[in-house]
Amino acid sequence: MKNLKIAGVVVLILLALLTIFVMLQPTQAHVERSIVINGPASAINEEIGRFQNFDAWSPWSKISPEVKYSIVTFEGFGGTFCSEIKLEPDGGGTKVTWIYDGTNDGLKGKLMWVLMRGRMEEQYELGLAALKKLIEGKPAPGDPALTPADSTATK
Repeated sequence: MKNLKIAGVVVLILLALLTIFVMLQPTQAHVERSIVINGPASAINEEIGRFQNFDAWSPWSKISPEVKYSIVTFEGFGGTFCSEIKLEPDGGGTKVTWIYDGTNDGLKGKLMWVLMRGRMEEQYELGLAALKKLIEGKPAPGDPALTPADSTATK
């Protein structure tokens, strides 16, 4: 019986420490990841500016290829959430920064932050790497690979 009491006290102490840890999380959530892509902002904007193109570089489409996306609003966690992508010139390329900002309201919001932050950072990095590969894999305008062969030319 004494061992059961000790185990109960240990569990309560661990729950109290976990609750304190969660409550110490920031009220404002922020994730920011960047990558430099060797390509013009216009080519990048063409990919990120169309919702239909999202699957081509989205980290989440690789996890669940059968998933279907739609734009919706939701309630339940409280607070405000925003995700954006900024493009800035960087030498001969473009610095692409994927940013998430949100609020962690109450215990539930802060607990979600504890559970999701590391995964979001990882997924943003994977998404940016996929976008880089997509953009840099396309022929640039004026590239000889885009020039049609002259069928009237003789050798």
